[in-house]
Amino acid sequence: MMIPNCLKTHARRGVRIVRVKNPSVASLIRNQRSYSRADVVTCSCAVFPYPRIGGHVQFRLQELDDIHPLLCNANNVPKLSHPDREGLLLQEIKQGLEGWGNWRGEEAAIERVEVEACLSVREDTGSKYLDMRTVCGLKKQLEGLVLTPLDRNLGETLVLCPRKYYEAMLQLFVMSAGYRVIREPEGVVMEAMRCEVLDAGLTKLAQWDKKGKFGKVYVMPKHKDLTRFRPIRPTYSEPTVRGCGIVAKALNHLLFSLPQDWHFNLRSLARLVPRLDSINSRIARRVGISSDISAMSYDIKDMFSKLPHQKIVEAVDWVVHSHVKKGRSFVRVNSRGRGCSFGRTTGDDYWRSVPLQQILTFVQFELNHTYMRATGVLLRQTVGIPMGKSTSPPLTCILCAFAGYKFLRSLGACIRDVFGIRLMDDVSLIVLERRHCAMKVERIQKLFIAFYPKNLQLKRTDDDLGAWDFLGTQIRINALQPFVTCCQVAKNECTIWHSNGLEFKNGQSYCSWGCKQQKGAVVTCHLHRIDRNTNDRTRIPRQVLSLVRKLRLKDFPTKTVERIIKHFAKGRDCIWNWTVHWLYPP
Repeated sequence: MMIPNCLKTHARRGVRIVRVKNPSVASLIRNQRSYSRADVVTCSCAVFPYPRIGGHVQFRLQELDDIHPLLCNANNVPKLSHPDREGLLLQEIKQGLEGWGNWRGEEAAIERVEVEACLSVREDTGSKYLDMRTVCGLKKQLEGLVLTPLDRNLGETLVLCPRKYYEAMLQLFVMSAGYRVIREPEGVVMEAMRCEVLDAGLTKLAQWDKKGKFGKVYVMPKHKDLTRFRPIRPTYSEPTVRGCGIVAKALNHLLFSLPQDWHFNLRSLARLVPRLDSINSRIARRVGISSDISAMSYDIKDMFSKLPHQKIVEAVDWVVHSHVKKGRSFVRVNSRGRGCSFGRTTGDDYWRSVPLQQILTFVQFELNHTYMRATGVLLRQTVGIPMGKSTSPPLTCILCAFAGYKFLRSLGACIRDVFGIRLMDDVSLIVLERRHCAMKVERIQKLFIAFYPKNLQLKRTDDDLGAWDFLGTQIRINALQPFVTCCQVAKNECTIWHSNGLEFKNGQSYCSWGCKQQKGAVVTCHLHRIDRNTNDRTRIPRQVLSLVRKLRLKDFPTKTVERIIKHFAKGRDCIWNWTVHWLYPP
């Protein structure tokens, strides 16, 4: 445009570009949310010639004959087929300029050559990419059936009869003992909640949204057992969602500020290696000839759904009073970013001061007013952590930290020989056996289980051979230093070598429609995870080899993978240089 550069710069500062992701296969074909909102659903699978279980249609999408391989991974992005992509982009640019409210000049003259320079791929790539028409044809073919992801395998799609999905909704929500059907209209319930917020003095903290509404729940089948389902509850539209996020940050700060020797909680998986290094150094100072190391790993079942509200309130009261005893009366939270503090902050923008007693009051309010809609029915949750809310993870971690605190205080002098790590629902206990110790390993194990609420079930997950899985890593016990080691393992560690396939559909295939830089960045993230979560450095070459094998099954070019690994290995320790020479000899 023939205007001065100063005006061009000023105009560009006021322009906001909104980038929209290309729709994936999951966003195009999956319809479980629409079926979860239906009041009554009947069986409609009698006319379909597909595999059945128990008289109703139920099969994985990859079991269909003559299905496109890229459709089996719902994370892939199809390519929009258009005979004139340059003309389509030219039309979109002109429409964007015409919608500029203060446009007063002539119509913008855009040359076709300028538009062609914006396209990264100009030639026709044939059948390399997934066509949008193929996805739409599959959606039309399976119309009338429920297409839903699996809980731990979101890239895989399960097709089942609407009747089975409706029965799962009834069993998990409407007919469950942990929920109570509410007969009053939603507006009356919200008004009662708002009045209770006013009476409790939580108006400033709750930040009530007048346009808020209760979330509509749905279920997802479990990957290991397709007859069982996992409940999912969105809460982004609830009237107290902003206040709930502030309290969640405050609860996390209260938990992370506790002394480390009070509990086994890990802040994130990135803290696993430093925690194991600390455990190894403490064991090295106490190990002797008459010492042996035992370990046990547990999976906490029903961690969110069966916790009584009284136990949750007791745990929050414990963590609040532990800080009150230190003279703290409030916590300052950044409501629009990261950061929490017990003292004053330099910048007051978006920082809120939350009294500790109000945190306990807000948690009690959330436990008493957790509502949702399932199959058109309004329900109230009466047992368990407030499902789907941002306070659920910190409340669960605080309750487990409280159980760990009581367990450690009951050990007496043997507390110096017991170590543990816990993240989410996985907890591992490491015991240094010493002959002069008053407690045996069996007694320590029973005490550890006894201090958790009776509603929870701790299932042993290790094979008692000194090796077990812990949230994507494998931990081992050694007789010599380092005594406890960990290594990052691949998600499909077994299937990529034995069955020559990918059981878990995580990430996109290389033929998915998208930029190559993004796909390369995903590979780099995998390498960072291997380097960060592995303290047994001798196992790195094997894990990189597994990653290369997995990428080949996803059709990644060999030269692309080689270039990314060589670039990542530059400037790192010698094991990475040795790995590169081993995989790609000169």
